[in-house]
Amino acid sequence: MDYITAFEVLFTIIFRNILFDDNPKKYMETIIPLSILLIFVNKYILRYIPNIAIVVITSIIILVIWILSKVELSYVVLQIIGASIIMFLGEVINLSFVTLLGRLANIESKIITLGALLLIWILIAYLLAKVKKNEKINIVYKIQNNKLALNILFNIMLVALLFKTLNDNFELVGRVAIEIAFYIILFIILSFNLFIITTKELNEKHKLQMENNFRPILEDYIHKLRANEHEYKNHLNAIYSIIQVSDEKEIKSNINKYIGNIKENNHLNNLLYVNNTILKAILYSKMSLAEEKGIDIKYDITSNLEEIGLDDMDLVVVLSNLLNNAIEGVEGTENPWINVVISELNNKDEKEYIIRVSNSVNDINQIDLSSITNKGTTTKGENRGYGLYNVKKLIKKVNGNILIEMEKDSIIIEVII
Repeated sequence: MDYITAFEVLFTIIFRNILFDDNPKKYMETIIPLSILLIFVNKYILRYIPNIAIVVITSIIILVIWILSKVELSYVVLQIIGASIIMFLGEVINLSFVTLLGRLANIESKIITLGALLLIWILIAYLLAKVKKNEKINIVYKIQNNKLALNILFNIMLVALLFKTLNDNFELVGRVAIEIAFYIILFIILSFNLFIITTKELNEKHKLQMENNFRPILEDYIHKLRANEHEYKNHLNAIYSIIQVSDEKEIKSNINKYIGNIKENNHLNNLLYVNNTILKAILYSKMSLAEEKGIDIKYDITSNLEEIGLDDMDLVVVLSNLLNNAIEGVEGTENPWINVVISELNNKDEKEYIIRVSNSVNDINQIDLSSITNKGTTTKGENRGYGLYNVKKLIKKVNGNILIEMEKDSIIIEVII
């Protein structure tokens, strides 16, 4: 059935869109004509090289999606391989179902085979669409950043290609078809189980490593908190003195002013309300660095980024680069300041977070917004300029956005995940 090629292409792209773009109809105006064209290519050209026909068709799909999506080629390859595996899984399930139906009811029909396959694919697409966007992004992100997961994915793809070749050339039927389908499904289940177990172990290892890396910073933070306990007595004595020397009408105003100054400079105590250890450690380390340089740094943290799509190590890269960029950006300004806001956006469907870092700049006219996140773009010297590029690269992997704005004498960088 040559026309099955068109349906395979269509559903591969639909699965890809649901998994990676959350929009099943994306690129369909291009893919539908392409799928029809591939029917003729497969029938009249690729029939001379049947053993590599599926590879050629997959390569064409990858090339087209790469051109349309304008993302990294390696990421497009991962997308199409993942979507193709799901498409092939539908064919495996359909083969076993139709073969079993034929044995039980003695029914054999190409129309029934195609109809059952389309129903299975539609059901899979429906189930994938029901998965939350954050969960899909998290799974894809883990696979992309895990060499073992990538190896498993390619192994599954090779098994799928083997099945496809056998089915197309030898028309698998009867007991053999059911057994092969069973073994393939079992292989896929065991492979994903291996991925889950290994990923869990790696996450625990990375978490322990991160805790060890940040332990000295947090110990220093706790030490300073204890030192601040002595300052509270001094503050109480100061307030008592204000009461003694101030007129009755001025007491309230003077005390409020004094307490206001304490609150503005009480960064250490404010960090107590941040429950994310990594977030707390990074904020404290960068805050300490900024204060050493005489930079006025303020922050408003209303979210602990519990369900953010990034893993701990990449969250460190994003936060550290944003804050380092701000600290370096205020150098040479008359009144250096940095503001940090981390909060959760009001989105009913999915949890989204915003990380906003704004800072003063010396000469706003020297900043080129169009290239500031490009690789190597910098005004800081040789071997610099990779910070915002790395941030952008990580954010794009989890379908996030990075926005950069200029306001008078400041620059604002927003990351939305």
